[in-house]
Amino acid sequence: MIIELDMYQTIAAAVAALMLGKFLRRRCAVLERFCIPAPVIGGVIFAVCTCICYVTGIAEFAFDDTLKEVCMVFFFTSVGFQANLKVLRSGGKALAVFLGLVILLIISQNFLAIGLAKLLRIPTLVGLVPGPSRW
Repeated sequence: MIIELDMYQTIAAAVAALMLGKFLRRRCAVLERFCIPAPVIGGVIFAVCTCICYVTGIAEFAFDDTLKEVCMVFFFTSVGFQANLKVLRSGGKALAVFLGLVILLIISQNFLAIGLAKLLRIPTLVGLVPGPSRW
């Protein structure tokens, strides 16, 4: 069975997932202590539930993606609101090391993409351009 949700129903489901995330974050000290954002909590639970429905054949959901870009901006903005300078300062040396490793991985993935593109004899930019490409 395919359940198709229009734009309003999709937003309602997203708001319900967000409210569930906020509720669970307030009730579970571990989530609060590790600064797991409410949108992430609700989103992961929603994703797991829809995945279980799909895999078991109970239901397949089709969401309207008209407001996808707007909602993604809202999501990442809400995650950014969870960080504050006090928390960042408390990270100290470990946070600086983590930042260095992240920067190194970002650069490494570009070299890996170019190397694999050359190995596969496809244009090197194909390895760097996200999304479907036509070569």
